[in-house]
This record gives sequence, C-alpha cells and structure tokens, in this order.
Amino acid sequence: MDTTQAGLYNIIATFAGTQSYGSSFATTGLTVGSPATTTTPTATQLGTVATESSLITYIAIAAIAIIITIIAATIVMIKFGRQK
Repeated sequence: MDTTQAGLYNIIATFAGTQSYGSSFATTGLTVGSPATTTTPTATQLGTVATESSLITYIAIAAIAIIITIIAATIVMIKFGRQK
C-alpha cells in the first residue's frame, strides 16, 4: 500500500488481551486529501534600518527635549511660587 497518495485508508487496531484486559479490535477509515500547493517565499526589501549612529542621535535629541522640559517646568514653578 502506498501511503503517500491521497485517498481512503483503513486503520486497523488489534489488542490480543492480557490476564487483566480482554482482547479488542477496531477499524476506522481515514481520508487523506491531496497536498496543498506550496509557494516559495520571496524576500522583500525592508525599509531603511536605523544605524547605530542615527539611534544615538535620536536618543540625544530625546534627552535634550526632556532636559528643556524640566528646566521650563522648574522656571514656571519658581515664578508662580513667588507670586503668593
């Protein structure tokens, strides 16, 4: 029997039994379909990848923006704190 082809296959299971268990027999059918067609994946060009130097630049810009925000918030707090 060639098991690489699509079609109907019978599965037979038998158990001779032991002193503790009786014998058993079962059969069932299984339908195997044709294999799906496969496609070969193709590589796609990703967008521009950030380089280490550009990543450092972005981190530096973010750090400067945070420092400016902290300084501005401190100036506002000092200015409004003195108006009491």
